[in-house]
Amino acid sequence: TDGLSRYEGNTFTNFICNIDDPKTLSNNYINAICEDSIGNLYIGTEDGLNIYNRKNQNFKRIYRDTTLHTTLPSNRIYALEIDKKNRLWIGTYYGMVLYNISNQSFIDPKSVIKDLMGLDTFFITTFFKDEKKNIWTGTYKRGFFKFNQDNYELTNYLVHDEKEYAYLNNTIYRIFEDSYSNIWITTGNGIAKLDSEQRKIKRFIYSKS
Repeated sequence: TDGLSRYEGNTFTNFICNIDDPKTLSNNYINAICEDSIGNLYIGTEDGLNIYNRKNQNFKRIYRDTTLHTTLPSNRIYALEIDKKNRLWIGTYYGMVLYNISNQSFIDPKSVIKDLMGLDTFFITTFFKDEKKNIWTGTYKRGFFKFNQDNYELTNYLVHDEKEYAYLNNTIYRIFEDSYSNIWITTGNGIAKLDSEQRKIKRFIYSKS
């Protein structure tokens, strides 16, 4: 609720929303931050996407604009990631969209992903880019997905059978990769580890004993 803070070694510089100043943050609730190759920051908030220009020390606000052919599905942004083709993946409360950083325009994800499997409408909670440049997507109650940037195929990991799948919860909060290329997932019911080679999932849950 206090906006964005930058630590400068000894002090903090705070950036907060001023509705009357379009060069400030659009909202003080920060959900996601991502940095591009030239140092610009992309900040996802509860009300809009912001691009921070380090040189000018100000923000550009981007909101859902239904006059455009492709736009933000929602102003509530929860996940950001940049893929190997310098496209910004934007996950929102009502699906995802891509953003061309070079020409500052939105890209319909249907033009990139063969079968979206509903990602254009699901609540997107997180993105993660692994060592092989695959983009992993976590959702609310819809499991998690892996997008292969080489063949443009999407794989969904969703609970159907408790004996087959060990993480037992389709709400995904965060996704990480360890030094052995295992994918770790934090869910609404414990932590899970995915062996990417064998496609096996092991669940770790809290036990009082």
